[in-house]
Amino acid sequence: MHASTVARGLTCLLPALSQNPHDPYSLMTRQELPVPDKNLDVVFPQEEGNYLLDEDGLSTLPSAASTVVRWEEGLIPQACAEISQDPTSVGDNCSLEKVEVYNVTYADCSEEPWVFCRCPDAADNLQDVVTHFGQIPVLARDFVRHVVLGADFTTPEGIVPGAIAIIEDGDIVMYGENSNIVLFLHETGHLIDQRYQPEGSDRSYAENEEFRNIADNDTCVVDEYAKNSYSELYAQVLPVLAYEWNIGAINELEGVADDTCMSGVKEAITGQVAPYLVHQAENAALAPPVLLWSD
Repeated sequence: MHASTVARGLTCLLPALSQNPHDPYSLMTRQELPVPDKNLDVVFPQEEGNYLLDEDGLSTLPSAASTVVRWEEGLIPQACAEISQDPTSVGDNCSLEKVEVYNVTYADCSEEPWVFCRCPDAADNLQDVVTHFGQIPVLARDFVRHVVLGADFTTPEGIVPGAIAIIEDGDIVMYGENSNIVLFLHETGHLIDQRYQPEGSDRSYAENEEFRNIADNDTCVVDEYAKNSYSELYAQVLPVLAYEWNIGAINELEGVADDTCMSGVKEAITGQVAPYLVHQAENAALAPPVLLWSD
C-alpha cells in the first residue's frame, strides 16, 4: 500500500482552530504526572458519574441532519489504517482489509464531510454514532478529524476504555456499544484542552501549573473519574457545561450536589470552550486534505 493525498477536507474547521495539536498525551503513560486529591468531594453520584447527564437531557439535544456515503473498497484514510493496526488503540482486532469508511456530511457544516472508519467487529450501530456525534454543537465537533469505531478493548493494564482521543491528530476511537453524547463531549474536551497547550510546554493546558492550581483551590470535582488526572478532570467538565448552556442547571437534577465547590475550574474552562458548546449553524473554512492508504 502507499499513501496518497486527495482533496477531501477534514471538517469545516474554523481558521482559528486549524492548528493540529502535537502531543499524543492521551496515549502516554500518566503515572509520572500530578493527580487531583483523591479525597475531594464529587458532584455526581459515584456509580453513574456525569453519564447521568445523558439520560437526563443531553440525549435529547437535536442532531444535525446528516448524509452518509460509503467509500469505495480499497481506500482508507492513513490515520484509520494506522489506528486499525495499532495494538494500543484497537488491540489487534481490526482487520485493515475489512474496515468500512464513510463520509458523513452534516447540514450545519455541509461543505466537507467528516470521515468515519468502522472496524468489522465494532458493536456500535453506525447511524447511532452519527446521530450522537451530530448532537455536539458544530464548533466543538470541528475539533475532531476522524471517528473510528472499534470492538470492546482491554489495555495491557487491564483498563476497558469507552473511548480515547488521539489528540495529536484530532481522532476519536469509540469502543463497543459505548457511543453517546457525553462520551463524545468528554473526548472532544481532551482535544480542546490540547488546543490551549501553553507555549513551550509539552503538556496540555490542564496538565500545567496554572490549571492545577485552580483545580486544587476547588473542594470538589465532577465525579470519581475526574480524579484520575487533571486532563480527565478538565474533560469531565465539558458535558456539564454543555448541559447547563443548552438544557438547564445541573443542580436541579436528583442526586446531584451543589457544584459551586468547583467554580474555579468551571470558570477557567468556560473561558476556553464557551464559543464551542452552544448549538448554532455555522459554515467556515476547510481544513487540510486527508491522507489515504490505497492499494
